[in-house]
Amino acid sequence: MTEKHKEPAVENMGFGNKVSARTRLVNDDGSFNIQRVGGEAAKPFEHLVNLPLSLFVLELLAVFLLLNALFATFYFGHGIEHLSGKPSGGWEDFLHCYYFSVQTFTTVGYGYLNPQDHFTNIVSSFNSLIGLTCYALGTGLLIFRLSKAPVKIRFADKVVLSPYGDQKSLQLRLVNAGTNTLINMEASLNMTWLEVVEGQRRRKFQRLHLELDFIYLFPLNWTLIHIIDDKSPFYHKSLEDLKEQTAELLVMVRGYDDTYDQFIYKNHSYCIENVSENEVFLPMYESKEDKTLLYIQKLNDTKKV
Repeated sequence: MTEKHKEPAVENMGFGNKVSARTRLVNDDGSFNIQRVGGEAAKPFEHLVNLPLSLFVLELLAVFLLLNALFATFYFGHGIEHLSGKPSGGWEDFLHCYYFSVQTFTTVGYGYLNPQDHFTNIVSSFNSLIGLTCYALGTGLLIFRLSKAPVKIRFADKVVLSPYGDQKSLQLRLVNAGTNTLINMEASLNMTWLEVVEGQRRRKFQRLHLELDFIYLFPLNWTLIHIIDDKSPFYHKSLEDLKEQTAELLVMVRGYDDTYDQFIYKNHSYCIENVSENEVFLPMYESKEDKTLLYIQKLNDTKKV
């Protein structure tokens, strides 16, 4: 038995052993189930970088529309007569003020409307300056988002308790669903549970030994295997016992994305309700003629044993 197999229990992994709430520590999306109270609010850059791409585009569009509506209000309130080439007629005038703001904001400047007095010229100057600034910031944020390596590692929906030789094992499977090249991949599996110590409920952590916790290349699926022996927190415990202790499995995978030239990582969590007994994962790939076919849709395929 190697020294690695004798790894001591992890003290707290950064969560602290006083976190005694009967809830999971890590959400399905890999984020921490922690709500910060009284801290600093997310800055605009952090907010926009972490938004899903669809919401990011919608927020940029909303800012564009609102800023131009604000400048159109200035022009309209000051009087459309201070813009040359003006049309006539109520809200039609406001629309043309809006079009003028958009043309100034984007520096297109068709010339149909143009400022005629000092106030309108000053407002249009700020209109153009803010437009240029917004385009620079928006372009920078978009490039930053597009240049950030997308992590497309997927985890199977459940963990299985399977035979492994003459022993029993805990197995979970993951796969890179993207086309980018991942190398030097490391994985760690930890378990946390609640335990009564001196009359108080305390959170315990233990790192689970994996048969293979490092691979140089990640072209296919990867099954993490933990042998259940007398050092395992699963030893002589039923799933019902672990459910009572609100046990949770925390998976952390990290490596290097050679396509984007960046380090990447992915967190995931399984509740004990996600563990199935006496099942094995079915193969995800097969060889055909001169190539190997990897079926991503088979990630969750299992069978009873």
